[in-house]
Amino acid sequence: MQDQEGISMSVRREALQILKNVSSGAFLSEELNKSRSENIALLRNITTGSLRNKTYLDYLIKKNSKIRFKKIHEDIRIILEMSLYQYIFLDGIPDYTIVDEAVKLTKKVSHKGSVGFVNGLLRNFMRTKDFEVDLKGKDYYLTRYSVPEKYFDYLEKNYSKDKLEEILKLNNTDDNFTIRANFTKLTRDELIKSLGVKYNVRKDMLTKSGIIVEDPKDIFKTDEFKNGKFYVQDSGSILISELLNPKEDSLVLDMCANPGGKTTHLLEILNKTGRVVAWDIKDMVELRENAKRLGLSNLEIETRDATIYDEKYNEKFDYVLLDAPCSAIGLIRRHPEIRYKEVDLESITCVQEKLLDNAGKYLKPGGLLMYSTCSVLEEENENIVDKFLEKNRDFEKIKTFGKDTFKTDATMEADGFSISLLRRI
Repeated sequence: MQDQEGISMSVRREALQILKNVSSGAFLSEELNKSRSENIALLRNITTGSLRNKTYLDYLIKKNSKIRFKKIHEDIRIILEMSLYQYIFLDGIPDYTIVDEAVKLTKKVSHKGSVGFVNGLLRNFMRTKDFEVDLKGKDYYLTRYSVPEKYFDYLEKNYSKDKLEEILKLNNTDDNFTIRANFTKLTRDELIKSLGVKYNVRKDMLTKSGIIVEDPKDIFKTDEFKNGKFYVQDSGSILISELLNPKEDSLVLDMCANPGGKTTHLLEILNKTGRVVAWDIKDMVELRENAKRLGLSNLEIETRDATIYDEKYNEKFDYVLLDAPCSAIGLIRRHPEIRYKEVDLESITCVQEKLLDNAGKYLKPGGLLMYSTCSVLEEENENIVDKFLEKNRDFEKIKTFGKDTFKTDATMEADGFSISLLRRI
């Protein structure tokens, strides 16, 4: 068994490796899921917090460093980011511990000169306590809250200054752990009563089936989970299937189904009647497993490329859900690495247009088509829908909460989803 000092060092060394992997293209959640750390909470906090604040932390490093930022080795930069994050944002870790751990870690990955640089910069920072971002306007927000420019431009265009800053602040805090009650087994109130014996739970106010669990430790070991009484899903994602709301005995197509959260929800809404056909270009192992755990049938799964139109499904479905592949920029709170990934919007929107064109052909007259993404950008939502409607005069928009395209955000305790509901006339 490692002593506390050994565990602490081990956590920071693993955090360094995880952040290097993420910098090379890995997904943070997948890296954390692979960890066997004895202090997974601290590991998650350091890695997630460092990524959420990376632009801000790098700004502070540039401001205090005598070495040009581009000349700082990746390992050293990440050690400084982690250390500054802990100093600025985490309570309960003494200053000397942060410096000492950073120095020890630097000794393991670099040379004596780097050790002196890290030690000196951190001590200077702790002496001056200069956390300020000396920038104005847009540049201030992009830096202080470490957000992509396109995302900020959307917020600035659509929200007041106060609401914009509230969303930016919330995006740098921990997201909710939200579950969806399986209505084929019990009501939301019954699940709240059952889980409330061990957990602090409350209703998600955005949806009819969502429940927010404040401290979900070991929730996957509960009988409620094992017996398929709930599914873990963000409330913005839950809302999509609830708004499509297929009637019982309907035939429903989920065109881009993986990993299957919305698919299983549609099956629950159908209440063991009708059928859901789920397509995805990936093999949907997770969907099969969850459908079995949740006790759901009437599901047909096909591995296929939905951008390729199939004539045999022409006007076959009563409802079509197209949760299209996208930039995923609405998930930056949950997946902070998305902030720094290069996005080819031209290629993405081209795929979205093809998928929506096909979705329209698969829908029966009088049927409903849900187009959704986990992006809030107009290029991936309103613009795509408007182009589709220009070409397809037999479709009309249905307002959701009074809007043609309804968008969720962190102030609703949800990720950023865009929801457009269309009817074929």
